[in-house]
Amino acid sequence: MDAMNRCEILRLVFAIIISPLVPIIGFCVAMWTNNGSNWFPITLLFGYLFFFLFGLPTIGILLKKRSAISCFVGGGSVTIAPILLLSLFSLPSSNGLFDGKMLFKLGLLFVAGGVGGIVFWVIAFLSVKPTL
Repeated sequence: MDAMNRCEILRLVFAIIISPLVPIIGFCVAMWTNNGSNWFPITLLFGYLFFFLFGLPTIGILLKKRSAISCFVGGGSVTIAPILLLSLFSLPSSNGLFDGKMLFKLGLLFVAGGVGGIVFWVIAFLSVKPTL
């Protein structure tokens, strides 16, 4: 990969700041409409924390691929990774990970993260040629 110029670096930083907001806001709206909880500041804090833990290494991979589908899959994977990891530490009988409702919610969360990945791709890589 050749050296990135200043404009590409600024676009990448802007994409890193903006793209996690899509699944975080989607998750907050879903929580608010389901049970009326208003946990937006805490969700924002933990959403960015998990983004820095899981998303930044994924961005290192996406810098090589630069394709929309890899950004979609990467964004979706980063979004559901914390829930899957946290469910590993809970009791198997109480986490309800593999019932139909939870799988549907994980699918919706994956799509929301994928949309965040597409937002990342549009901001960071839209005018850049993909590399294989």
